[in-house]
Amino acid sequence: MWQFCFFNRASKPPGAQRAQPSRGREDHRNIAQASQYTELLMADRTEHLRPWLYLVLVAGLNAYICQEAFLTESTGHWQSMHGAWMAMARIIGLDWLPPRWWPYWGGGAPVQYAYAPLIPAATAVMARILRISIPMAFHALTGLVYCLGPVLLYVASWRMFRADFAG
Repeated sequence: MWQFCFFNRASKPPGAQRAQPSRGREDHRNIAQASQYTELLMADRTEHLRPWLYLVLVAGLNAYICQEAFLTESTGHWQSMHGAWMAMARIIGLDWLPPRWWPYWGGGAPVQYAYAPLIPAATAVMARILRISIPMAFHALTGLVYCLGPVLLYVASWRMFRADFAG
C-alpha cells in the first residue's frame, strides 16, 4: 500500500473522498518498475563508492603493516643498502652545491656517480625539511614508498580498466 501512496501524489481538497486504488495489472507494473528503479539507483550509488572504499582499505592496510617504519630510527639490519644510502644522504645533506667525494667504493668517486641519487637525495631533503635524523627520514621515506606503491598501482589499474573512476 505504501508504494501506491508514494507514487500517487495527486493533491485532494480536505474532506474529499480518497479514490480506492484499482487492483489492476497497471498498479502492479508501476510498483514493480518503481522497485526496479530504486534497486538500480542504489546499486549505482554503491558502484561509484566501491573503488574509493577499496582505495581506503588498501591504504589503511598498508599503513598498518608499515606503521613501524614511520617510528623506527634503526632496524639493526645493516647487511643491506640502507647504511650506504643513509651515509650518502648525510654527505649530500652537508652542502648541496659543491661536489662531494664518496671514498668507500672502488677507490672513491663523486657522490652523484656512486649510486642512484634519488633515495639519498630524497632522504636528505626529508631530514632537512622535517628536522629529523637521517635514519628516521630514510625509514619514513621507505615506509611512504611501501604504503603508496600498492595504492598507486590500484589507481593506475582502475584508471586503465574502468573509465568512470571519478564518478
